[in-house]
Amino acid sequence: MLVHLANRRPINTAGIILALALTSSATAQAPDPLVAFAVAVEESKGHLVASRELYAVGEQGRAALHAAHPVQEIGNRLIGPVKRVDTALAERLRVALKAPGGDVEQRVSAGRYSDTVATTFGVLDTALERVVPAPQRADLGFQTRVLATLIRALVEEYEEGVKDGRVTQVVEYQDAYGFFRRAQVLSRAVDRAARAKNAAAAQRLQDEMAILARTFSSVGGPGLTLTVHQLKKHADSVVIVLQSLGGWPVG
Repeated sequence: MLVHLANRRPINTAGIILALALTSSATAQAPDPLVAFAVAVEESKGHLVASRELYAVGEQGRAALHAAHPVQEIGNRLIGPVKRVDTALAERLRVALKAPGGDVEQRVSAGRYSDTVATTFGVLDTALERVVPAPQRADLGFQTRVLATLIRALVEEYEEGVKDGRVTQVVEYQDAYGFFRRAQVLSRAVDRAARAKNAAAAQRLQDEMAILARTFSSVGGPGLTLTVHQLKKHADSVVIVLQSLGGWPVG
């Protein structure tokens, strides 16, 4: 009930309603911290995928750049949540994230570098298991939200690396490439549950991912260079399908 007192200015009811609506909207659209953590895990793996492939073909300089990204750009998004549940694991993760960069500096063999990346992946997987409860990790809605967020992230990287249909910043393209490689893994992981829920939508997801795969065919550069507009069109189709499968609002 709104009460107007003689010595007070009238209450702006419309303003209150608008403020509540905006607060409600912001709350509804607030990112899920567990989704954000899972995406940080996948982005870290994506950077390391690119680094491992570059290292294998002798491009140590760019391999070092991508090996550093999980530490420099993502580390805080990973270490903080893990530290809240397991301080010892947080320290293991910190060491594991730095290990690939150390290997590049020491110019270890490609085989040893691949093993180090695999070890880091293992620690990232353990961190994911500790931070995100098993029921959520197994939930199709959660899985599709992680995949959709990763798809949006690779579009951002692609947009920074490609201008007028040609690669102008190869490192940014390689970031997008690594993210897509991880998106492929996630899309395959949800395929069975997706087909059980909606076979037509699951097939459309795989068809759109196959189109994107022709662009992200090599860490060295696109097999088929899509314009940013074309890439966004296919990425948006993927996100819409994922939303229909996961049952969460597109935002």
